[in-house]
Amino acid sequence: MPVLFRRAYTEPGVEQELTELLAGILAEGQAVFLCVGTDKNILDCLGPLTGTMLQEAADYIPVYGTLDAPIHARNLRPKLREIRSVHPGGLMLAIDACLGKPDEIGNIKVRRGSLVPGRALNRPLPAVGDIALTGTVATYQGKKGYYHLTRGSITPVYHIARIFSRAIVSAYPEIETADKR
Repeated sequence: MPVLFRRAYTEPGVEQELTELLAGILAEGQAVFLCVGTDKNILDCLGPLTGTMLQEAADYIPVYGTLDAPIHARNLRPKLREIRSVHPGGLMLAIDACLGKPDEIGNIKVRRGSLVPGRALNRPLPAVGDIALTGTVATYQGKKGYYHLTRGSITPVYHIARIFSRAIVSAYPEIETADKR
């Protein structure tokens, strides 16, 4: 699938460029955000951290997966059924941490197509999403991949989650609520 966006979170203007890209994507239809990961591993909490930041900033955005209610390997399938039931035909944007080469840590990538949670650790999980937003948070080196997931800095996780949440909130069409009328 084509990569729509690839930048390091440290690059100037990355948040604004991501906002502009997401505004175009969100114009395609009603969006729902699936933030995959766990609150039990600091490097795999990119999705739930982003979901929490989104929920706190804009409670009108449909978000599944937060630090308090993460979506992970054990509950992914039933949560997908729930989301599809509540948001039939919704454009699903899936957010997850990913592994890469040492020089890729801190990269943000957006592409059309689904992502496969747990792929790096050979976990048999279903592909999710119509649009994949990923942040590279650690390296993967063969059989010791899990070791690399448990060691590392929260810095890129936090900054990527903040950029994702701010860009989504800025790009999301404003919803007219009863309070605003």
